[in-house]
Amino acid sequence: MSDKQMLFKAEVNGEPVELQINPGETLLEVLRERLGLTGSKEGCGEGVCGACTVLVDGVPRRACLTLALEADGCGVLTVEGLALGKKVSPLQKAFVLEG
Repeated sequence: MSDKQMLFKAEVNGEPVELQINPGETLLEVLRERLGLTGSKEGCGEGVCGACTVLVDGVPRRACLTLALEADGCGVLTVEGLALGKKVSPLQKAFVLEG
């Protein structure tokens, strides 16, 4: 991993985010470890299972295979961002029921 940090700017679940990150960090690492958004999971680490899927500018992406810098300047929507205000959405309920 490079020692040189780079600026990452995005809108995550409707909120502006600005972080210094390592160029090799995945979007999943940034979401989970830096932003505390743990709804997206690393299942297989190969982009097959879909447990890490998020929307980047409305397009589904496997966050475990996507470098965070690929989402720089984009809108990122995670499962946490599906809430209806403070209320859990039907889709979030389905994720909880299915584990």
